Amino acid sequence: MVLLGLYSCKDVTVGQYGVETVAPDTLSDFIVENFDGYSIINYTLPDDDDLRYVVATYQLDNGQKMEVKASAFTTNVKLEGFGKGDSIRPVVLRVVDLSENTSLPVTVNVKPKASPIYQVLDSLRGYNDYGGITVKWKNPKKANVIVIVRNPENYRTPADSLRKVPSVVAMGGTAKYYTNAADGYASVSGYDSVRTTFYFQVTDKWGNKTRIDSIRVKPKFEEVVSKAYFKRWNGDAAIPYQEYNSGFGIEKMWNNIWGASSGQECYSSRSGAGLSNNITWDLNNTATDGTGKGYVSLTRIRIHGRYGNSATQYGFNALPKTFRIYGSTNPLVSMNSTDPESQWILLKPATGGDLFYLAKPSGLGGTGSNITSADLTAINESGIDIRFQDDMPYIRFIRIEQVDMWNATTNTGFNYGEISLWGKVKK
Repeated sequence: MVLLGLYSCKDVTVGQYGVETVAPDTLSDFIVENFDGYSIINYTLPDDDDLRYVVATYQLDNGQKMEVKASAFTTNVKLEGFGKGDSIRPVVLRVVDLSENTSLPVTVNVKPKASPIYQVLDSLRGYNDYGGITVKWKNPKKANVIVIVRNPENYRTPADSLRKVPSVVAMGGTAKYYTNAADGYASVSGYDSVRTTFYFQVTDKWGNKTRIDSIRVKPKFEEVVSKAYFKRWNGDAAIPYQEYNSGFGIEKMWNNIWGASSGQECYSSRSGAGLSNNITWDLNNTATDGTGKGYVSLTRIRIHGRYGNSATQYGFNALPKTFRIYGSTNPLVSMNSTDPESQWILLKPATGGDLFYLAKPSGLGGTGSNITSADLTAINESGIDIRFQDDMPYIRFIRIEQVDMWNATTNTGFNYGEISLWGKVKK
């Protein structure tokens, strides 16, 4: 009891600190660490009881003045946004206390390395592809970068855009890809099969920009597969038609309505367990089976998710992570057939193997809710393009088999906001 009484006599400050006018001492014992596009300054705080934060001010390459605050509970501050490396940058540091008294300034020099945007540009390669080019790059630091591909001279907006909405391939032939994936690639489409110059540049959210590189290629020929001839078709008895209700029929999948203006209109499989993890339809109900006129050799598929205004509402959540695509020209095609003439033909992605992967632009894995704002924009508005291998066989009937889902649930419960296709149509 005596010990308890002695302990309880200790003064404890409760409530707001009193206002005083004594400025805190300055920081000391600086250690600078320099990285790609940023620096970290470590320091020792002054021995004051009422410290609130440390404020650092510095200037970016473009002249923008930056101010960063670090809590008094940490002993370092991170300075981001630098572009070109290997030059000394002065940083002014001050300590602020609870009464807003500010210490004398101390200047510490940092020498950040070059921003990762330069590494990305140096690794970037472009290849001619159907209706445009495919660009690939390395981003070993997994930095948040923006890869810009542009060409204003040969972009055929009406034929390729399908509907004038904000797109990964934006109006005017400029595409922007927001990514922090270690290995990135993107396809730019909508160009005629004539020699075309494409320009590349990499930038970041602070406005740092690389030089502009270019490549001149001749895109391979492709055309939009007209949705005017798509038709509900379930000729394979092993794949029964299903829909959530009449307001979510498969025709919603090719009506050129998607994104924020769609009111969440989409195709949706039957509620609950669903009937099948497959869907089928006819790509050209006017095709001439005798001559093959109207048959399609597919080159590209673009998928939009059901519109959702948050990471957990629709978007990737109700879409397959991986899926297979099959085709046939035989109206008697069947999953159960042993006759090669009436079996589905497996179509393959350009990436190899037999599984198409509906990747998030950010490169994030996990579930559909593990998503960035750029991912959400891509799946809602721009759509995500996936290429087929070259010279796919001509088909009329198409089948998509959902393998595993972004929401990690049953692959018989799914929906699509819109599906668009490109290829070579037999005339």
